[in-house]
Amino acid sequence: MSPIEQIITIDPDEIRGWAEERDAKPMKKRGTGHSGMDPAVLDLAFPGQDDPSLEPLGWEDWFSELDEQRLAAVLWGEGAESTIKVMRRDRVVMTERR
Repeated sequence: MSPIEQIITIDPDEIRGWAEERDAKPMKKRGTGHSGMDPAVLDLAFPGQDDPSLEPLGWEDWFSELDEQRLAAVLWGEGAESTIKVMRRDRVVMTERR
């Protein structure tokens, strides 16, 4: 079994490209993100993963929240096994990829 590549990034082009390759859409947890005191809880919706607790969010707003909250995206997996975790930047180690 080969290791699964994990990408940790804040780069909008990289996140969006990764999501679009998997037909994933930007989402937020329903009921979050209504004021500065209530930040949006970010996620992506992948095909076949119906989650009624999520609602659509445009890419521009998704990336604004990512930046304002100082979050990073941890991306891994292929196809139906694709996953994202959004974490505080101070909790992850980001390195340049070659």
